[in-house]
Order: sequence, then C-alpha cells, then structure tokens
Amino acid sequence: MVTQFGPIPLVTSVPGEPEYEFPRASVAEVYNQIIDDFRSAGPTLPWRYTGADRGRATRAMAYHFLAKAYLTRGSAVTEARGQKPSDMDSVIVFAESV
Repeated sequence: MVTQFGPIPLVTSVPGEPEYEFPRASVAEVYNQIIDDFRSAGPTLPWRYTGADRGRATRAMAYHFLAKAYLTRGSAVTEARGQKPSDMDSVIVFAESV
C-alpha cells in the first residue's frame, strides 16, 4: 500500500474502543515498521514446513520480503523512504540467506 499510496495510516495495536480518525504515517515510518516486523518474525519461524503445515509462513518467506523491503527503501531517488546507507548490504545478506 505504501508503494502505491505513499503515507498511509499505521496501526500497530488493537484499539480498546472504536476509532474514527487515523492519521497518516510518513513513508519512512511505514518502511521502518515493515522492516522491524520482518526482522523480528524471521528468527521465530522455521525454514520450512512439511505435511499439513505446508504453505504457512516460513523464515525464508520473511527474509525474502525483508530483502524486497530493503531493496525498495534503498532504491529511492530521494530520502522520502528513509533510506539508510546499509540498505543494499542488507538486501544481499537476506536474499542470499534464502
């Protein structure tokens, strides 16, 4: 969504009561959240499933999408996505691990 629409609402917790206003987060904040989520999910997932669990999220899937997020953020023409100097190195590390 952030790639298509730019700044979007970023909801990171379940509200206790109904909310009707959702301010947009910056593109850099959204990319930081995406990367943080995949970095924390990766080590907790197995590399692969077999049998009935086949098709569930795996560490390889998390690292694949993490590499894509780093590549998208790092290839920005401007600082709009919050790119960091280490983004392209992170792309190589996570893509090679898959």
